Amino acid sequence: MNPVNKIPKIIQGGMGAGISNWRLAKAVSTNGGLGIVAGTALDQILVRRLQDGDREGHMRRALEAYPFPAAARSVLEKWYQPCGNPDGVYRLLSKPSHDMPRERIETMIIAAFVEVFLAREGHEYPVGFNCLEKMQLPLVPSIFGAMLAGAHILTIGAGLPVYIPMVLDRLISLQTAVIPLHTEGKVSMNHSLAFIPDLFVPEKFRSSVKEKMKRPLFFPIISSALAGKMMTRNNAANVDGFIVENHFAGGHNAPPRKNKETAAYGTRDEIDINAIAALGKPFWLAGGFSSPGKLSEALQVGASGIQIGSLFAYSAQSGLDAKQKAECLTLFMKNRIKVRTDFEASPTGYPFKTVLKQGTATDTHSRFTEQRKCDLGYLCTIVSKEDGSLSYHCPATDSNSNALCVCNGLMSAAGWPQSRNGKKEPPLLTCGDDYAAVGAIASVMQNYTVQDVLDFIHGKLQRRLSA
Repeated sequence: MNPVNKIPKIIQGGMGAGISNWRLAKAVSTNGGLGIVAGTALDQILVRRLQDGDREGHMRRALEAYPFPAAARSVLEKWYQPCGNPDGVYRLLSKPSHDMPRERIETMIIAAFVEVFLAREGHEYPVGFNCLEKMQLPLVPSIFGAMLAGAHILTIGAGLPVYIPMVLDRLISLQTAVIPLHTEGKVSMNHSLAFIPDLFVPEKFRSSVKEKMKRPLFFPIISSALAGKMMTRNNAANVDGFIVENHFAGGHNAPPRKNKETAAYGTRDEIDINAIAALGKPFWLAGGFSSPGKLSEALQVGASGIQIGSLFAYSAQSGLDAKQKAECLTLFMKNRIKVRTDFEASPTGYPFKTVLKQGTATDTHSRFTEQRKCDLGYLCTIVSKEDGSLSYHCPATDSNSNALCVCNGLMSAAGWPQSRNGKKEPPLLTCGDDYAAVGAIASVMQNYTVQDVLDFIHGKLQRRLSA
């Protein structure tokens, strides 16, 4: 049987940082959906979990399973704090760069392995891994770590990753993979980034790794048939399917296809489903499908299923901070949550959905006017200078910019806020435009689970509760 045919009809979105964690992905996969681990900032998440004391021992158990013990031991010795982190001030990894030291890259590999290993532990159901193409510096090391842990599917959005099939082919044979770097600057230069697996796989392990390593299915996340055509133009045999995401989805959205002077979506942004189907690949529809009946609608137009994010993001098993989750669920039920497509929020320049808690002290998200410090650096613009060197810049650090510190805001939303001068970074919350579905399910079961979400989508939840 074609392995794509084994992919469930419901895919859980890869929501970072830390929202689509291993617990959520595992719960979705073991309950009949496809769980996806978010690859965003997993290295910082791993070291913060270790600094917090790893009270349940999951990080240490996963590190013990890492195939190269010396590397895992090095991470543990450097970052593990048995007594935890009472003051909330986290030691940070250095920011990603094109010339990262070997140890820094290795932490990215190990962190991705840990998350996928835990999501797959104890069952044989497929588990996926999600990355953002916009975040190129950690991209290939993270994919390699996920492959070492046996990720079955790779989904990539926020860009057009036409080079990924080549990367996957190179990685399974432990060959060097080179990707082009997207840069900005006055001087146009071609820059690339090489990942050399031999630097991270000790020689005595290479034969066994090659035997075990499998190529994951590749599902690019696209927002138009044109993007699908570009992905399959030279890679048709190596693109296994698509996630087709419209601008109703949470998090980052594709920019509107119209003049930049009018930042709004219109008819040109409607996705031509017939043209998508004509590409001849299985596809799952995403953005606005979080309610009963939407799965049937998707199947009727030729889709293989749907991808859901927001409902899973606010479920009991997600990585969203428990206090934030409880407050939001109450506000969802009272219809006091609004979701805004903010065209200035993200340093990437992509539109970003932000959650507004109406009538609360956190009605709008802080623009970080007091502390404009880029210390995580995942969404920095890579700048090509006249002398051929590279530098990094985050628009959120500019005093005249309306960009948010998305990296720190998302880390805070997942429960790891950095504390500076006695103040904690405020959380940045996101949700899709079909957020009413969250209130609908929470109104019948506030602390709802992954199983409740799946039953809700299949129209079974109300029948189950009334039985």
